[in-house]
Amino acid sequence: MPYRECTITLQDVAVQLRLPVDREPLIGSLRYNLKVICKDILGVVPSDMKGQRLSLLWLAEQFEELPSDVDVVSVQRYARAYIMQLIGGFLFAYKSNTLVHCMFLKFVFDFNQVGTYAWGATTLAWLYRELYRVSHAQSLKIVGPLMLLQVWAYNGFPIIAPQRTLQHSDGRHLNFRLIGRRTHHVALFPLRCRSGQAV
Repeated sequence: MPYRECTITLQDVAVQLRLPVDREPLIGSLRYNLKVICKDILGVVPSDMKGQRLSLLWLAEQFEELPSDVDVVSVQRYARAYIMQLIGGFLFAYKSNTLVHCMFLKFVFDFNQVGTYAWGATTLAWLYRELYRVSHAQSLKIVGPLMLLQVWAYNGFPIIAPQRTLQHSDGRHLNFRLIGRRTHHVALFPLRCRSGQAV
């Protein structure tokens, strides 16, 4: 680990999760009719909507299998539901790990815009928020993008990582070895993510 660097950085997020860190922020008002937004974006509203959150189980059941004779709009709705499940179950999980906030719906509406947001920076902010929350004595559970935290600790502190008997010769980061075969292209990241500078 580099001198004076003992925390997860934007560069770690960009390299380990391949999420953009230098795009438009995910900001906006929460003052809108969530049922209308849900109907417009997903085509259906759950009958038992819990405040401003959707049930991940409801999303999984409602959008379980894409029928063979669907139109483009339905395919897009299924894709949005899947993205919402990834957001709520992996990136921005709540303590219950069963809900996803509806505020993310507007960010997955336009597929041409989804990649223009700084998902990586928001993920890191969410992780810091959860680390702060769990630092209190009465806190019993941590949630959020914990794979990022685990891989960062594994790579940054080899003394705490289990000793590997088999060495991997492919040179990929641990998280990419865990999630499947993908080529790692650091060259695709912005220059400041590759040059070792503060991001």
